[in-house]
Amino acid sequence: GYFEHVTLPRFIVERPVKGVDDTPPPKKNIFVRIYRKFFCKADKELDRAEPGETGFPTSLYSPVFTPLKQMGDFGLGVGLYFSTIRSLMVLVFCA
Repeated sequence: GYFEHVTLPRFIVERPVKGVDDTPPPKKNIFVRIYRKFFCKADKELDRAEPGETGFPTSLYSPVFTPLKQMGDFGLGVGLYFSTIRSLMVLVFCA
């Protein structure tokens, strides 16, 4: 509802244009998909949507998969908080 679309930060989702390339991408194994999900989004720039945006498809920012460069856009404390959380997750899963 209202809280999710107006209050929580969202980014504009880039959808592929239909008709340009209708061939589905080949299925990759699970390890390739995990690698891309964790390590290949660091350079991706997400366009922040305005509160209440209805003209474009939007999605909520993920605290795990949003690049740390962009977490600083919400303030210094938010960037530090999520970088600490990400570091603690890696430490807990490795220990």
